Amino acid sequence: LAIACASSAEGLALLDAQLKAHQLAWPQLLATVFEEGQLRLMFSTSAEQVKALLQAVTEPPFKHLRDPLVGVSLTCNGLYASHLPQQILSVLLKHGINPAKTMSSGTSFSVFVKPNEKASAIQCLHQLIHSPGPS
Repeated sequence: LAIACASSAEGLALLDAQLKAHQLAWPQLLATVFEEGQLRLMFSTSAEQVKALLQAVTEPPFKHLRDPLVGVSLTCNGLYASHLPQQILSVLLKHGINPAKTMSSGTSFSVFVKPNEKASAIQCLHQLIHSPGPS
């Protein structure tokens, strides 16, 4: 979702007003980026709430950027290896999956794919986890 605005604070206030007007709860914000007069939001919520939210924000200053995505995460015990994102993306691409977004933290790496690719992405990550490491 993108919001034309002068600042992140203004964009979030516009979204807040729209959510209240439609009696919707705030989705969980995963990431925000403010550039060139536009606040872009990435959020997580149920499929039903995504549908209701997108129906509530159909006119300017709001703009839908893409169809909803689903997240698949690989959670690690401690810091993950620096090469892991490249390895994950290579395995997914071999199976015809090209994530639209990725996010990483000290203990996880997440890919965001089309809903119909979720099961395949999970299978790919399971294969990666259970494959033998380099000798």
